[in-house]
Amino acid sequence: MENRYKVTLDIKQRSLLHINFVQNDSDSSILEFIITDNGTVVNITGQTISITFLKPDNNIVVQDSTNGVNILDGANGRLECVLKSQSLSTSGIVKTEISFTNGTKKLRIKSFNINVIESIS
Repeated sequence: MENRYKVTLDIKQRSLLHINFVQNDSDSSILEFIITDNGTVVNITGQTISITFLKPDNNIVVQDSTNGVNILDGANGRLECVLKSQSLSTSGIVKTEISFTNGTKKLRIKSFNINVIESIS
């Protein structure tokens, strides 16, 4: 069982997302993205991708290809991030940013927020 959000992120548009996950979930909460540029799908083949999470306790967690970030279909701009427990360890608003690196070029997509709901167990 999984909690998967499918989101289109445009590198030139402000993102208004309402994404909720539960605190301390691990390997079952997934963000799936399609990356676009003014509505046109971006080819992300060959990109090194990392996702940075700034948690409410001001700790930062970075996920990349070594721990949960996978390109699903580079030509069609599709990637996923399987959220690790550390990314969801603190309840509250988590500021999130995606970075794409190819050689010396680096692009960060405008940040968006996810809401980590406090677990009662």
